[in-house]
Amino acid sequence: MKKTYQDLIKALKKEVKKTGREQVVIGLSGGLDSAVTFKLAIDALGAENVTALIMPEIGLTKQENIEHAKILAEHLEAKYYYQPINSFLVSFNFVPWGQNSTSQMNLRSRIRMLLLYHFANKNNALVLGTSNKSELMLGYGTKYGDLAADIEVIGSLYKTEVVDLAIYMDMPEELINKAP
Repeated sequence: MKKTYQDLIKALKKEVKKTGREQVVIGLSGGLDSAVTFKLAIDALGAENVTALIMPEIGLTKQENIEHAKILAEHLEAKYYYQPINSFLVSFNFVPWGQNSTSQMNLRSRIRMLLLYHFANKNNALVLGTSNKSELMLGYGTKYGDLAADIEVIGSLYKTEVVDLAIYMDMPEELINKAP
């Protein structure tokens, strides 16, 4: 895993440098994929250049995930913003065509990406994606939602490799063993 780690760090530095930017932003969910991506970004670019947005839906997102995201950001001494998405979701209750469970689920992901790109545009930053190769191959994700990113940092790694990398990076066991 050492070579994989070094290759990802090198590639991320190179991709960010090519854009002429220094800052990146990531949606930090409290899950393993976003935690690994976040740590890789900090290791590659320095905590001063990485910002996390924690964007739960209050009442749906597990409190444990919110706490894990906050604790990780604080532990890595990185800047983060906590912005629940509920107020954004409410506006869509009034669209004349209504909603169904699929449109609502995709809406959550798209609102989060909207917030990430809003932050990125304001701060001349890049959005880092957190999808792994297993998810990408299965089509698990939302078009123009969590699949929208400037750089997919762990997009070349299968989920099992993300777990191995997390172990190599000495990530907290509770994140490694957490059910997705």
